[in-house]
Amino acid sequence: MLDLHPPSPARISVETFGLRFAEGSLAARRVLSCLRGDPDDDAARAIGLAETAPSDAVLHSTSWRWERGDIVLTYVCCPDPLAVEAALVQPEDGHPGPSDPTLPGAGRATPAQVLHHGIDHLAWLADHHDELVVASRVAHPELWDRITRAGRHRAGQLRR
Repeated sequence: MLDLHPPSPARISVETFGLRFAEGSLAARRVLSCLRGDPDDDAARAIGLAETAPSDAVLHSTSWRWERGDIVLTYVCCPDPLAVEAALVQPEDGHPGPSDPTLPGAGRATPAQVLHHGIDHLAWLADHHDELVVASRVAHPELWDRITRAGRHRAGQLRR
């Protein structure tokens, strides 16, 4: 049967957190932009990697979520490549997100919860793919010490 009223396509946003120390704890600058091309390139441009391209920065895709009819792709960049004044997000304690992590659209995560989840991803990456983060760890040992104290929660694994 032909659907004469197809649903409007979801908009796709790219959310990028630039991780840094703020007053002795982890915090991040949050940048939200529209997807214009390759999501990795859009995230790098939004957070400022295109301008500076430091060799010690790690940009990692950490999650996606369905939010009010739109799809949000999330990245974390460590460290934040731009030392600009901005409103900072503090990660929320405990594991964030929906009660069922296999359902990314099941809840409404706050930016603090999304950031916490992204930090968990970086900690997991440091455990399992140290070669990807070694330059950043050497250049920013205190920052990575805090990251590796995080949990190791991951979502997106479907139960069968």
